[in-house]
Amino acid sequence: MNSFFIENIIKEFNWDIITSMYGNSHSSIIGFLSSEWIKKSSDHSVLDGAPSPFVGKGRKGQKNADILLCKGDKPFIVVEVETLVSKYLDKIDSIASYIGNTEDYDGISFGLLVMLNYTNGGNKYKHNWHDVKQYAISKDIPIAFVSIEKTR
Repeated sequence: MNSFFIENIIKEFNWDIITSMYGNSHSSIIGFLSSEWIKKSSDHSVLDGAPSPFVGKGRKGQKNADILLCKGDKPFIVVEVETLVSKYLDKIDSIASYIGNTEDYDGISFGLLVMLNYTNGGNKYKHNWHDVKQYAISKDIPIAFVSIEKTR
């Protein structure tokens, strides 16, 4: 999957809608992504509350993605939406786990991490792009980032 193809898919979403979402908009963004995906094609569907990529291993160590955007009966994009800067790397791990499980999740082309945070306040609210980028590169997975920064 090349970056141009991934970028074009992401650009098809009407991201301006998010500028009118306030408060903890985690669920709203998941709904937005789901709606945008489904309206693109009658062959598209969404699996909300995706089962863990560690199927059959109990709850220990399980990570569940927020949603899977599907084409036909196959997952196509694994999505994580995160509002806490401190959890960005964990979400990259989650995406990598889904992409790595080709037995249960064959068809995932890339991961999407939507990073939402407020820009005022202390540094704990600031994106650390260098660390996020280096960590994603170390995982060697196809992943797209959408960063949404808002002030209160």
